[in-house]
Amino acid sequence: MAGRHRYVSLVGGRRIVAVLGGLYVVFGLGWTLGQIVGTPAISDLIIFVLIAGPGAVLLYVMYRLPRFDIHAEFYPAVARWCLGGLLVMLAVLAFYSLQPNEGIEDLSTVFILTGLAAVAGLAAGIHNAQAETRARELEATIDRLERSNERFERYATIVEAVNDGVYVADEEGTFQMVNDTYASMLGYSLDELVGTDSSALLDDEIADQLDELYRESEREGVEQRAVETRLRTASGEWLPVEATPALLPDDDESDWHRAGIVRDISDRKERERALEKSEQRYRSIVEHFPNGAVGLFDEDLRYTAVGGQMFERLDFDPEDRIGRSFTELHPPGLVAELEPYFHAALEGETNSFEIEFQGRYLYANTLPVTDDTGDVFAGMLLIQDVTERRQYEHMLEESNERLEQFAYAASHDLQEPLRMVSSYLQLIEQRYADALDEDGREFIDFAVDGADRMRDMIEGLLQYSRIDTRGDPFEPVDLDDVLADVRADLQVKIEESGAEITADPLPRVEGDGGQLRQLLQNLLDNAIEYSGDRPPEVHLSAERVGEQWEISVSDEGIGIDPDDEERVFEVFQSLHAREDHSGTGIGLALCERIVERHGGDLWVDSEPGEGSTFTFTLPAAET
Repeated sequence: MAGRHRYVSLVGGRRIVAVLGGLYVVFGLGWTLGQIVGTPAISDLIIFVLIAGPGAVLLYVMYRLPRFDIHAEFYPAVARWCLGGLLVMLAVLAFYSLQPNEGIEDLSTVFILTGLAAVAGLAAGIHNAQAETRARELEATIDRLERSNERFERYATIVEAVNDGVYVADEEGTFQMVNDTYASMLGYSLDELVGTDSSALLDDEIADQLDELYRESEREGVEQRAVETRLRTASGEWLPVEATPALLPDDDESDWHRAGIVRDISDRKERERALEKSEQRYRSIVEHFPNGAVGLFDEDLRYTAVGGQMFERLDFDPEDRIGRSFTELHPPGLVAELEPYFHAALEGETNSFEIEFQGRYLYANTLPVTDDTGDVFAGMLLIQDVTERRQYEHMLEESNERLEQFAYAASHDLQEPLRMVSSYLQLIEQRYADALDEDGREFIDFAVDGADRMRDMIEGLLQYSRIDTRGDPFEPVDLDDVLADVRADLQVKIEESGAEITADPLPRVEGDGGQLRQLLQNLLDNAIEYSGDRPPEVHLSAERVGEQWEISVSDEGIGIDPDDEERVFEVFQSLHAREDHSGTGIGLALCERIVERHGGDLWVDSEPGEGSTFTFTLPAAET
């Protein structure tokens, strides 16, 4: 049976039944022609109709079978039903012929009955195939609906989850579906929008714009594009939005719906307005920047504004640079040097550096440009021509170098005669002591003391001139260690004066250890020297202020008049007579130069009779 079914399917159900029908027609015609003599014509005609009629029916039905709403895969089943009817009739006739005293005397009867049986089987097969086809189509419809429902639920979940508004409308523009975001951004509820005309949210210009976009969507090969437009809210105000319209087909693509994604861009528009104001403000600065040039650049490193008085000396118009990338405007070497700074500015970083361009020395700054909320929207390049300053600095360096050479030579040449004067005066005092009276010896002491004092002043002046040029590189310095060395240097003076020196824990700073030692030694020596009649009491403390340390040296000495607090830091300035206190008047000036070299400040707070506090700042050491 399975082999017969495969054969029927292989040969083709329609072809087998058609051949069978043709055989019946041919046999009916042959039978009639063979009996035309000796039998009544009407009898032959009836037999012809009964035999050829079923065959003609089989032929006609097979020809019209595609119009019976039957799936082609059921054609073999229809043929099997037809052949089955024929075979069943043959079996019945064979069984009937085997009965005693029974039989079929006329062969035409066999053809008539089997033909009618084949037609009956064909009818049953067609009915069954139609039922199977309808069942198959129903299953397919159910499956398609289930898949469609699953897709709908999935899409509905996605639509409700997105932060953008989503809508679907029919061809007339009536809303079929909107998500919560779409309704809430316009101030409506879902029920207020679904089933209403979407044109109520649009004006004529916007409606025409969206119609054109929908027409573009109908044409193949045209990409969907977003447009900035506006929608009317429930309060009657206009909301700026970015809309991406598209056509959404049904499952069978027999109908199309208008759909779209809408994004509220009111915040973006507000930022754009703020950026425009900020850019206009910065553009005004750019155009009037004195003694230099300024350029605003965007994230693509294109100049959006260029100006400044420096362009008046150059051979190009700043307007020609607006809208062009700096990579196409400058030589490759300059681009390679500047590009990292440009990107750093767009990331919020500020940098300063010097470049040489067209024989000029330029001091440049790159910095971020932010809006009112602090977000970076552009970068700025500020350039100042420092060629003349560099030339002056070079001249000053040469002058300082010559001055230092002169100071060294002068100090050496001046100290030698002073040593000779001092030595000969002392020699005179030794050899002619008996010949000198008290006034003479006093005069010689004054002269020797003056020579020694002059030598000390020359040495101090030489140290003062070398603060910037002969200092050591900065490194982390522990001030507790420096203070210990200073105590050792001043040990004799501390013991002779009975001074008490106390200190809080002192920090690590970044500096020149040798100069910081001289700084503390001068301040402590000064505190001991001007302590008054009682034993000196000196205290050192430290306080962190930002990236610096404030170091204070406080004493209980004679103090300083507030009017003299600035004068004490001048070279060779002393507030007391030589007879009262020793010193060259250069110690505090030397301290100020040392602190300035370290990028700090030195000042004094004092009242006469209440002591003094000298405070200086030093950079904190990196940890």
